[in-house]
Amino acid sequence: MNKISKSLWGLFNSALLIMFSAAISSAQWNDCPPGKATIIKGVTNSGTEFLLCYMQNETETYGAGLVDTYQDLYVASLDDTAEVKITCKEYSLFTQTVTLLPHTSQTIRLSNPNSPGSVLLQSNEVRDKTVVKVVSTKPVVCYGMNHKHFTADAFLALPKNVAGTAYMVMSYQNADFRDEGAGSEHPSEFSVAAFEDNTNITIIPSCLTQSGTQKGTPIKYVLGAGECVQIQAKSNDITLDLTGSYITSDDTNKRIVVYGGHQRAQVPAGIKHDGGSMSTSRNHLCEAIPPISTWGKQFITRNFTASTNERNQGDVLRILALNNGTTFKINGVPSGGTLSASGWFDTLIQGPVSIDASDQVLVGLFSHTAHTNSDIGDPFFVIVPPLKQTYNDFTFFVSNDVAFADNNYLIVVTEKGAVGQIRVDGQLDPALGYISVPGTFDGNQYSIKTLPMTPGIHRITTPNLEEGKGITILAYGFGNVDGYGYTAGALLKPVKGIKGTRDQDPLPLVAPGGRVRPQAGIRNILASKVYFDSAVFTQLSSDKYIVKTKRNI
Repeated sequence: MNKISKSLWGLFNSALLIMFSAAISSAQWNDCPPGKATIIKGVTNSGTEFLLCYMQNETETYGAGLVDTYQDLYVASLDDTAEVKITCKEYSLFTQTVTLLPHTSQTIRLSNPNSPGSVLLQSNEVRDKTVVKVVSTKPVVCYGMNHKHFTADAFLALPKNVAGTAYMVMSYQNADFRDEGAGSEHPSEFSVAAFEDNTNITIIPSCLTQSGTQKGTPIKYVLGAGECVQIQAKSNDITLDLTGSYITSDDTNKRIVVYGGHQRAQVPAGIKHDGGSMSTSRNHLCEAIPPISTWGKQFITRNFTASTNERNQGDVLRILALNNGTTFKINGVPSGGTLSASGWFDTLIQGPVSIDASDQVLVGLFSHTAHTNSDIGDPFFVIVPPLKQTYNDFTFFVSNDVAFADNNYLIVVTEKGAVGQIRVDGQLDPALGYISVPGTFDGNQYSIKTLPMTPGIHRITTPNLEEGKGITILAYGFGNVDGYGYTAGALLKPVKGIKGTRDQDPLPLVAPGGRVRPQAGIRNILASKVYFDSAVFTQLSSDKYIVKTKRNI
């Protein structure tokens, strides 16, 4: 995210409204005439190169020797035969190669009690080579499963072709160890991995870190290809949360991937059994964080349900703001006040909900912790795709672990006109069960449905190719005080535009006849670099300006 600051004499009394007229210099974007926008291939979660970070799950020794402690890689081919090579820089003998025929899949156990090395990250604030690299001869989709005894989560892997250089983390608040005193909390955490050698990254944590880095203090690293760094919140303070941490690579040709999550969380934070004093169960959280350039304003989702359990406590919806002054509506009702940049709002939801924000936001959904030790489900974490990022063809997986037997599901959001036309594994999905979501979004109406799923590979398609009229999907599964969930597929088309901000807020007081010299910040929220050689400021009113820029070719 590049910043260009220009001194302007007495022009600004409010945030700038920026209009950027140049086209994006990205091979992944093609402009279409108004009303003819089509879904763009090549900007989904399919690709040929991936980096997977299996973040710390519980303590290092927890689950040691147990058969239900493992880390899996799920990889599925699309239309072509693909040769897939899996390596890890930390283990020279780790290399595996598999060949996938079209529309087939394989689950690869990366580590278990009998493995020579674990792919779990156990380090903190140091360079680490424990990154799983996947390279394929043809596009594939990749997902990870990080499972220990009664603590698991699955996550999407984003390929290099849609990775970015600017991210803001979504995580969750520190949690205490079960029935133990303060000072031994499970921490909020995230990880960053680099595709290229000599990748310079800057991390600005949103809270005190485990190694003592203060909130807002930049941490700089130079990562090699296939290396990462894991950051954790200080574990002696239950209030700390790394959500809102900001991460950049200083070279747009050296993209990075970011995973956000938690070592083992309670959701909502600090919840107790039956309202008593005893700590409840908790679970690992992990999800790939999309680049800032792909965030959106409008979303539809719902809470996680199970046919074997009412799960009537709701789940936690989190909305994270990119910029100052962000407001939003939930089901058409203004909620949460006004968020500042990197600020967030949490609420429990039940049933379908729509989110309509004034500016770019990231939306996450956290499964509620088990009510008692015999309950179905536990915390997990998914990123909710924006309605602008629907797609027409997703391949995804459902865990074959017996821990989640008969309790695997898919949440499907689609434009209302596609209901009855969607196919799952080639079979038409009936319109029965879809719930209409009130309101319209960019002129479209939407519906939502939760489908029970069987273990293995699945494909969901819709014939509608227009932008915003495809589908978004979330996959999840419940076990006994256990669960997993992930963003099962995503379109990751970069936003077209730049954002103006005001560096001085509020403006300083000026004596009569004096002059004020505020700063105007112009912030790139694109996946690629932006250059311009001039800017024309046109005053609309006493407190609002339009800026038109000219591209520097």
